[in-house]
Amino acid sequence: MPRGKILIDSSWLIAQYDIRSGAYEEIREISKYLREQLVVPQVVLTEVTYLLNREMGTPGVIKFLEEFNETQPFLQEVTIPDLRRVKEILQQYTAAKFDFVDCCLMALSERLNISQVGTLTDVILQSFDHDMSATLRFDRRGKVDRETLIARKQSVRQQIERCQRQLEQLRQAQPPNPRRIRTLEADLERLMGEEYTLRLAIDRQRIS
Repeated sequence: MPRGKILIDSSWLIAQYDIRSGAYEEIREISKYLREQLVVPQVVLTEVTYLLNREMGTPGVIKFLEEFNETQPFLQEVTIPDLRRVKEILQQYTAAKFDFVDCCLMALSERLNISQVGTLTDVILQSFDHDMSATLRFDRRGKVDRETLIARKQSVRQQIERCQRQLEQLRQAQPPNPRRIRTLEADLERLMGEEYTLRLAIDRQRIS
């Protein structure tokens, strides 16, 4: 696999093909610019079509497949050795709460030596350094600076603290709102996982 390839996750694909997405125009422009570099793991398609079907029904999935097929992207399969690595990552980083697709992306990035993953938090790229990910801002040159990582980590920390305050208030409220509590708990787990990976990335840059 040549250098410069970028693995694409489900959030990127949804933003690229769902016109209702706030990042629709920007992601489509970037995807066109990087067309030859994009690699779509097949496992991502299952997640994308499930989410589109939930939000837009079968017509939304059909429209996605029509446009996706026209672009003729490079599809990458997940192998049995990749799944073994996924299991290792899940076991090693339980506290980070990575999901299955995220771990597949990590395993593929290791096997194929692909250092960048296109995902959507505003518009960012994630760069996987072997067994852990670091969140990086995408500037079309692939440059990564420590200040960007620190700024993102500070933002995530603020979101964590806000989420914790909201959870505490909800748990004390009467009557309780279990659905909202579960949503916030999931958000908190995701944010804590991101903060953890950012901290590792910042430490690696300090060492290097």
